[in-house]
Amino acid sequence: DQTRVSPLAVGDRVLMAGRSVALEHDRAARVRYEGVTAEFIPTYIADVRDGSALERSVNRVRELVATTANTTMAPDNAALFSGLVIGDDRRQSPEMTARFRASGLSHLTAVSGQNLTLLLAGAAPMLMLCGPRVRWVLSVGLIAWFAAITRFEPSILRAAVMGIGVLTRTLLGRGGSPLRLLAWAVVAVVLLDPLIVSSVGLWLSVGATAGVIAAAAIIRFHGVTSRLLSALLITLGAQIG
Repeated sequence: DQTRVSPLAVGDRVLMAGRSVALEHDRAARVRYEGVTAEFIPTYIADVRDGSALERSVNRVRELVATTANTTMAPDNAALFSGLVIGDDRRQSPEMTARFRASGLSHLTAVSGQNLTLLLAGAAPMLMLCGPRVRWVLSVGLIAWFAAITRFEPSILRAAVMGIGVLTRTLLGRGGSPLRLLAWAVVAVVLLDPLIVSSVGLWLSVGATAGVIAAAAIIRFHGVTSRLLSALLITLGAQIG
């Protein structure tokens, strides 16, 4: 019966029977923010029913990305690609993870807020054809859909809330401090999911974003015009953060 569990996707409805086993301390600490406290070992699985239309569309996108990567790339590259695009890091080897951690670049192996920026930039030509209110609705819907595709990774949740905040302020014709927007985003995601405070991914995402905001303020204050120097300062700010 356990072989029937692996094809299940998020949203699938199924009746199962089995037993639960407590996780080891280290493993439990890594998944605490997801509300996971034990491993379920099934002994019986009934027929599976598909989830909602949204859940099915999300699963199709994830399957398309994974299938395309696996058929066109080497295994390590395919695993890295899936992590960068949709946050699926299940197939990343321990050796790859160790190398990225040793170089201080482990944050590059998972989906980040930059993906939202690229998504909205790609959709911008179509979104600009709409009126402000319709554009806001479509943009927020696109952000929410992509967050669902990434299984609501903490870094994407932070970026999604900030993105919606920026879109809302733009619609209302208001400015605002980026640091204050980041603070409100942290408040919002913690209210949505209090367990997320133990997620290292959220810590790194918030820290890097704060570092970028600080570096951008330094660039503006000193009137830096060099693109190369600006890029270096932004990167350094994110790394320090």
